Amino acid sequence: MKLQYTNDMLSLQQALNNATCGIGWEKGYTKENHLIDFARCIYMECAELVDSMPWKHWKSIDASWDLENIQIELVDIWHFILSLAIMQNQQKELINTISEFKFNKTNKNLNDILELSRELIHTSSAKELNITQITEIFLKLMCSCELEFTRLYKIYIGKNVLNKFRQDNGYKNGTYKKLWNGKEDNVILYELLEQNDINYDSLYKNLNEIYKNLKD
Repeated sequence: MKLQYTNDMLSLQQALNNATCGIGWEKGYTKENHLIDFARCIYMECAELVDSMPWKHWKSIDASWDLENIQIELVDIWHFILSLAIMQNQQKELINTISEFKFNKTNKNLNDILELSRELIHTSSAKELNITQITEIFLKLMCSCELEFTRLYKIYIGKNVLNKFRQDNGYKNGTYKKLWNGKEDNVILYELLEQNDINYDSLYKNLNEIYKNLKD
C-alpha cells in the first residue's frame, strides 16, 4: 500500500509542478525563468512547522498544540521533498527509503520534534543534497508528530487539490482569497477531509462550491 500511495503522490506532484511551474521545471526554472529551489522550500517550511509548537521558553510551554496545523505543515514539506526527488531523478531512492523505513508510532515530544526539524533543516541546507537522508529524517519527524503514512497520503491528496485550486483561482497573481468566511482555506480543507472519502475530483468540486459562494 505504501508503494502505491508513494507512486500516486509522485504522479500528482509531477502534474501539479507542470501546471504551476511549466513543462521542464525539472531543469530548475519556471516557465517565467525564475529559479526553483526546493531545498530552500523544505527548510523554510520546517521553520513554519517549529513555529506551530510552543517552543518559546519565554512563553507558556504548556500551551496546547495545534496538531492539525502541524500535520498540514508536514504535508507542505512533503510536497517539496517529492519535488526534489523528481528534479534529481531520485524517485527510486525515495521509494526505497520509505519501503525500508520502520514506522513506529511515538508520542509527540517537543524536544524530539525540534531536534529532527533541526536535522532536516541542516540536511536540506547542505551543498550536496541526499534525498535518502532527507526522506528518512522526514519520516522520523512524521512519526514523532503522530502522523501515520495513510494519514499523510490523505492530507497530501487534499493539499494537492487545494494547491491546484489556488493556482486556478489567481494565487500566483495575488487575486486569490485565502480567508473563507473567517477561516483559512487550510482549515476548510481539513474539515472536508474529515467528512469525505479521498476523491480528487469531488474534493475540488466541494472547494469550488464553497469558494464561489464566499461572502465578501
